Amino acid sequence: MRVEGVSIIKKLTSIFIILAMITSLCACSDLHTDNDNNIHEQSSLGISYGETSGLLDDNPTTTDTSSSNHEPTQGTSQAPTQPPTQSATKAPVQEATKQSNETSTLIPTLPAVTVTSADVATFSGISYYKPDNIVNYVAYKQLNPNLSKEDVVTHVNIGLHTPFYSKVNTISNPNDLLVLCNKYNSLDANYVPADLVTMDRNYASSGQKMRKEAAEAFYKLSADAKDAGYTIMAVSTYRSYSYQGKLYNTYVARDGQTKADTYSARAGTSEHQTGLAVDVTAGEIAEYNKFGNTASYQWAKDNIHNYGFIIRYPEGKTPITGYKSEPWHFRYVGIETAKAVYESGLTYDEYYVRYLAK
Repeated sequence: MRVEGVSIIKKLTSIFIILAMITSLCACSDLHTDNDNNIHEQSSLGISYGETSGLLDDNPTTTDTSSSNHEPTQGTSQAPTQPPTQSATKAPVQEATKQSNETSTLIPTLPAVTVTSADVATFSGISYYKPDNIVNYVAYKQLNPNLSKEDVVTHVNIGLHTPFYSKVNTISNPNDLLVLCNKYNSLDANYVPADLVTMDRNYASSGQKMRKEAAEAFYKLSADAKDAGYTIMAVSTYRSYSYQGKLYNTYVARDGQTKADTYSARAGTSEHQTGLAVDVTAGEIAEYNKFGNTASYQWAKDNIHNYGFIIRYPEGKTPITGYKSEPWHFRYVGIETAKAVYESGLTYDEYYVRYLAK
């Protein structure tokens, strides 16, 4: 009986070992399938494994260290100071105690200040002054004493007295050709421009779409550039809210949110969703993120305003726009406004709050 019992135990042990091996093989197969699915999904977003260039995004990672991989400053003046973290001994002067829906960092606040009649007199003479912002003007000036009063009012009206994405407004005029879409103003998830057209392959890569007026202006720009001996082609135009969200999340997974926010827009805050933005490339260098190194760019920076376009994220303006310099990213605003923005030397954010905001 003992021999039979031992034999039975050995047989049962063998069976258990075989079952364990089968279970392990199945688990490995499932893992392999999941990895394949992830690679397929990311490949559909445009990821090319083993390459160093970023995806086509509002603000892609670039290997061009001559223009993007440095911390730019605003003109010749110092960059505005970010508000300090909220102190337990000082009451905030604005509603800024909630947290961003995508970050756990406490939103910093401006220092507490006392507004005097002299303060009101200092700022109230500016045409784009807003009485409701007077406390923030005074506090922001205290943090940035080297800024002019005009710049203080401009920055606060943009929203720069609060961290990017901390107070985001829903855009009420998405169809306006002059719409301001940035880290403080977001498009609705369901917004799709009604007048999108598929672009002519003579001027754009396959499947690109822009709003009709912007597309026609780009055709003329591209044709005239060609006549002058340059090549400017559209390679990334309209993107839906959901597609932009997938791009952004891919970058966050790769680089972390802090870095991704310097070159990629969160869903709803991408200009590409307006149908008025276009990323371009030049014939001499195919990579869009090297467009700034080309002769085509030298022509573009001095001419695209004549066709209604501006370079939306100019060099040296990261503290204002929140993005690295993007010489390849054009935004259509119409000829009159484009010329005015070009001549002002301001970013579109600054120009908008000074001269277009109602």
